[in-house]
Amino acid sequence: MLNFHWFFDKLNMTGSRWQLYNGILLLAIFFSCRVMWGTYQSYWVYKDLWTAYKNPGVVVSSFAPGSRSAATKESVNPVSEIMRFAGNQQLPMWLAYVYVSSNTVLSLLNIFWFFQMVSAVRKRFQPPKAKKEKKRE
Repeated sequence: MLNFHWFFDKLNMTGSRWQLYNGILLLAIFFSCRVMWGTYQSYWVYKDLWTAYKNPGVVVSSFAPGSRSAATKESVNPVSEIMRFAGNQQLPMWLAYVYVSSNTVLSLLNIFWFFQMVSAVRKRFQPPKAKKEKKRE
């Protein structure tokens, strides 16, 4: 999508109907994938990290060797499902802080870049201020 936008500029089609359609599609895809879906997935990761922090050292018995098979999961504790690969290890707090901080910064950058993209698309399709002033005279 972004390459098409660039090609429209190089083919002297800046401000054309096709570039407008491409810009709208680019904004819609970026917003739905990066901003909405990314925020939704970040919520679940934050929730999992919080659960891991609040329930340290969960011993998983439902998937341990010699236990019931995975087909009988109806009684599996959700905490043990999250921590099934951790064994008796606790989540290091520095790792949780680093991950949460990094993910939050990247999500905020996605929002920032979305608004930058909106202003760039709007700028292409608004007449320059000098032309507006000449038309008024």
